[in-house]
Amino acid sequence: MSGKPEALCCTGNVFDVKSVFDPESAFDPESVMAKVLRVLSAALGVLGGVLALGLVAFAGLVQTTWPVDVPSADGIVVLTGGDERITAGLEQLAEGRGRRLLISGVNPSNKSTGDLSRWLGEALPACCIDLGYRAQNTIGNADEARDWARTWGYRSLLVVTSDFHMARSLTEFRRAMPGIKLIAHPVASRYAQPQWWASRSSAQMLAAEYMKFLASKVRLGASRMVGAFDNLMFAEREVLPVPRSGRSRRDS
Repeated sequence: MSGKPEALCCTGNVFDVKSVFDPESAFDPESVMAKVLRVLSAALGVLGGVLALGLVAFAGLVQTTWPVDVPSADGIVVLTGGDERITAGLEQLAEGRGRRLLISGVNPSNKSTGDLSRWLGEALPACCIDLGYRAQNTIGNADEARDWARTWGYRSLLVVTSDFHMARSLTEFRRAMPGIKLIAHPVASRYAQPQWWASRSSAQMLAAEYMKFLASKVRLGASRMVGAFDNLMFAEREVLPVPRSGRSRRDS
């Protein structure tokens, strides 16, 4: 037997262990990383294209012509964010489109309708107006409107807000109160223009609102999934056999 150790290998068509440790055929991390980066770049490009198309569709939705003859509802909800929204809500209340009006997201400095009237520069009706102070955002508006509708027993609401804000508002309202009928009354803004991409402020506003709208859609979908799961679990509990009370015949 030779004193020189033989290499660990096999002959013929059997796997050669030496080739595994051949430096020329070793794993190349740079090559793998380059492939990963190419795949990620392609995926981001596709995602960017989808988001861009979605933004165009969203801008078209914002510019949709809403019906002029707005049907009546039990109550009217105005989401603060501009004097024109409150003015539009007051007009709907004066025309009898709802029994009461909720102004959601009022600044705490306006402690009464009188303070709000002085801030708006116009008189407000002495009755039928409620001020909501809890809401800090659109999610809060929806929750505040839900509680208000429950208090008065309303089953339909006329939602008044800016045109670019309407899609997200309705989505959040559907999440908070799935059993309530919602009627949109959008107020025209300077952002919803035919050539919105030519205006930097309009493009920025619509892009930001679009991303918030997508987040609202995700919350709505998650809420519905949770609701469906709860209904399924409740249905399963209903069909479970109820154990008999008392002793069995064998025990007697």
